[in-house]
Amino acid sequence: MATYGRQEPRKGMNPFEEPGLLSGFPTDRLLPTGALFSNANCAIWRRTLLSNPFDETLTSSEDLVWRMKFKAEQILYVPDASVYHSHGINFRYWARRFERDGVATIEMQRRYGIINPYIPRSADLSTAAQEFVAGCMHRWLFFVSQGYFRFIPIVPFFEAVRAWSIARGLRRGQAQIQSHSD
Repeated sequence: MATYGRQEPRKGMNPFEEPGLLSGFPTDRLLPTGALFSNANCAIWRRTLLSNPFDETLTSSEDLVWRMKFKAEQILYVPDASVYHSHGINFRYWARRFERDGVATIEMQRRYGIINPYIPRSADLSTAAQEFVAGCMHRWLFFVSQGYFRFIPIVPFFEAVRAWSIARGLRRGQAQIQSHSD
C-alpha cells in the first residue's frame, strides 16, 4: 500500500535535528525505526491515497494519523530510498512547529483516539521540566560525540523553546476542545 524511505540529515546543518533523523530512519531495514511513517519521503498507491486521504486539517502529524489506519505489514520501510532532509536552525520556526505538534497531539487523540508516541501529553510544569532536562542531556551527549562543540551553549535555549512550545500547544489544543464543548 505504501513505502517510506530514509531521511538523512545534512551533516552540521541542524545538529538539533540530526539525532532524531538518525534514530528515526536507520540504514538497516532490519533495525527498528523510530519513525512509524513519514510523508516527507514516501510512495503511496494512488488508489490507497484517494480512498484514505491525509487529514489536512491537522496542524501536523497528518502522516502519523494516516499511517495508523493500516496494519504494520501494509507499510514498508525502505532505507535504500534515501533523501537528505534538514531544516535550518531558526528558533521561531521550531517554536511554531513544536506548538503545532502539541495542538495536533490533542486533536489526533480527540478525533481518532490515537496517542502521539512522539509528544508527551501532559502540559504541566513538571513534565515540561523533565522533558527539558532529558532533552538537554540527550543533545549534549550527541553534540560531544559528533564534535558539535559550538552548539553546546545554546542547547538549554533550544530545549526551553521545545518544552515550552509543546506545552503551549497542548494547552491550546485542550482549550480548543473546551471551547467546542461549551
